[in-house]
Amino acid sequence: ARPSPSRGAVKFDLRMPRPGDVDVAVFDAAGRRLSGEFSQRLPAGSHSLDWAGTGNTPGVYFARFAVDGRFMGSRRIVMVK
Repeated sequence: ARPSPSRGAVKFDLRMPRPGDVDVAVFDAAGRRLSGEFSQRLPAGSHSLDWAGTGNTPGVYFARFAVDGRFMGSRRIVMVK
């Protein structure tokens, strides 16, 4: 996730070795799922996804990545004022 810390939009860079159904969900520090999720089939290759991040209070957030229903990792996002 970049930039982090951020005052607004955050970009995620993904590299897909093969096509797959990608799901990205963002959670606050209390584990509540936020809106602005990404769910789409992507072809193999490099991709950039944007999360607006606007309207969220300063704090720590987490993005969870899954491909074809399998957990692939997470990234911490720090939002500042």
